Amino acid sequence: MVEAVKVEYIGWEDDFRYAEEKQRITEHIQKIAADNGFTHACVQRAEWITDRLEKYVFTRLWFNEDGDLEKGPELFEPATANTLKREFLDSANVHIECVLVHIHRGLMSSRTYAPSPSTFTEDPDRYRKNALHPVTIGDLFECGRYRIVHKLGSGSFGTVWLGRDRTENRYVSLKILSADIPPDCKELRILQEITESTVNHKGREFVLQLLDHFTICGPNGHHLCIVAPVAGDRLARKPGLPYNSLEWPRMIGLQVAEALGYLHILGIAHGGGSISYPMREYGLTWDADCYTSNILSQLLPFDDWTEGELYDVLGPPIKHPVRRLDGGPRGNNAPAYTVDPADIAALEARLHTDRILLIDFGAAFYHHERPDRIYTPAPFASPEIVFGGELTSAVDQWAFGCLLYELCADRSLVKLLFGWNNDAMKDQVAMLGKPPEALWQNWERRDKYFHPNGAPKEAQGRRLKVRPLPLKQRVRNLEKPLGERCYGTGDEAPLAPDLQSLYDLLKRILIYDARSRLSFEAVKAHPFFRAQGSTW
Repeated sequence: MVEAVKVEYIGWEDDFRYAEEKQRITEHIQKIAADNGFTHACVQRAEWITDRLEKYVFTRLWFNEDGDLEKGPELFEPATANTLKREFLDSANVHIECVLVHIHRGLMSSRTYAPSPSTFTEDPDRYRKNALHPVTIGDLFECGRYRIVHKLGSGSFGTVWLGRDRTENRYVSLKILSADIPPDCKELRILQEITESTVNHKGREFVLQLLDHFTICGPNGHHLCIVAPVAGDRLARKPGLPYNSLEWPRMIGLQVAEALGYLHILGIAHGGGSISYPMREYGLTWDADCYTSNILSQLLPFDDWTEGELYDVLGPPIKHPVRRLDGGPRGNNAPAYTVDPADIAALEARLHTDRILLIDFGAAFYHHERPDRIYTPAPFASPEIVFGGELTSAVDQWAFGCLLYELCADRSLVKLLFGWNNDAMKDQVAMLGKPPEALWQNWERRDKYFHPNGAPKEAQGRRLKVRPLPLKQRVRNLEKPLGERCYGTGDEAPLAPDLQSLYDLLKRILIYDARSRLSFEAVKAHPFFRAQGSTW
């Protein structure tokens, strides 16, 4: 019998450490899968983690599709919502054997290649026609100019490799896209425009520059390869930084504003994008799609290192042989082995800088365009994205406001239970009040939670009351340690000067009217970014 997963939560409404718990569950499930011989594909695929596990466990057992408490027939006898809430908070044992078995059998029935024993590499079955290009360590590309040295990561877009440019004598990243992505894709065109621009703007130094690009003709199709500088790990608040320190968030926030401001001067909106290199697709299953994954740390130069010196820091490539399930010849569609991602954090520890690099332009668009959909993660998605409205470049300003708050608070501004848009809409109304009628009418489930005037309805049955938490109170909570933060109107007392400055900036960005959000030039000129080295 597969061991059950014990789910424990800290807090319920304000300090809900959902991401941490989901990460712990993920690690536990990986161990269960390994102990019971289940394929790693059961665990590593993002759609399984988010859709199968999350919806099965957290929706079917406790909640309905709206996020309201609901009795789970597998665990509970009929009970009140309060009883369920207490049991949920205390702990619950969730048996996931049926889910693992179902996914395991479904994946194995149509496979060509045996799953890799590693949960950190891509599924070997993705090496097929019109999909990934097979790459091994030591491979040469572009007439021998680029030599593959190590693996940086992988994702739905393709794979990313650490290579040596033998012409320029430097290390580079090579992002080899899946063959189903056209070689003349918009991402390449936008990167070319960013790199070739003659606009003199400080933000240019914080935006990824294209070094080279070429097309690989392989057994699985034609693959665009994008060559760019090597960067460090994803943006994260410094360990040990005091909870009330503004110096680092202010410095990083200003760099991000410079980068986005540069793009906007070129008429380009970043759009949020999706995770790019260094890809921790399966190690960061629960939060890999955060907006911060598009912001990496720049590294000090290390081009004079030998490959041996590089391996001393990163470790040698860890390889996993690829074999067919039917025992036949592997063929040339798949590589001889897959490779685990390098420990890029170890490289960053040696070569760290305080400079950011904005990457991943897969979701970028031009200002004159009106995209039908933008795939910004729900915690950073603007009201016009989640409610449904006209999509413009102003989605970047909203995402920046959410990011700036997260840099200061080390937690997301918009609190989500499951990461669904319905959760985002509820919390945006809790923060800003009723949206304009055009957005309000687009939300079909609004009447479940709010009166026509936007006031929250009382809890009833399985439905929990949406508790108002205005933006000002969310900023006020930053002056308190995590466990002491609370709800309130935000108007009880004046904010500390630094908090007031932050609030004044955020309230001009985090607004429903996209056309009235501050431009990035105005953001950079705000008094919040003129103060230095302060705490509150």
